Amino acid sequence: MRRSMFRTGSKAALLVVAVVVFTVALSWGIWYFGVKTSGVRGAGDAERDKNSALNRVSAQEQYVAVLNDVKAADDKVTLAYEDLQLDPSSEIKQTTLNGTKNYCVSAVADYNGLSDKYTSADFRPEGYPETLDGTDPETDCKEDVK
Repeated sequence: MRRSMFRTGSKAALLVVAVVVFTVALSWGIWYFGVKTSGVRGAGDAERDKNSALNRVSAQEQYVAVLNDVKAADDKVTLAYEDLQLDPSSEIKQTTLNGTKNYCVSAVADYNGLSDKYTSADFRPEGYPETLDGTDPETDCKEDVK
């Protein structure tokens, strides 16, 4: 009888150990598979996020907003320049012109950065330039002298 109990206990202990080992091995295998496929899964997730309707609309809205910001900043450069011409010795007006030009240049960099971003590069509105290169008087951040 004692041998029978010992065998039953040994079998139960062996079963418990086997279940634990199986569970650990299965967990490790699932983790390992997740790690090994993460590159493919990540690329797929990124592509899905990029092509989502929300991203497409957002990217186009960013191009529109930033280009309009650049054009407005370029106009402000001209206004600041004209204001400086009324009082060329004014350090405040010179500083205002310099600051306005700096802001405009930053806005141009923001626009150009949209063309480099993974989530926005493919969704530039039709007719919009890929980058702003300083050749268009509306976005060159220079005063338009009349």
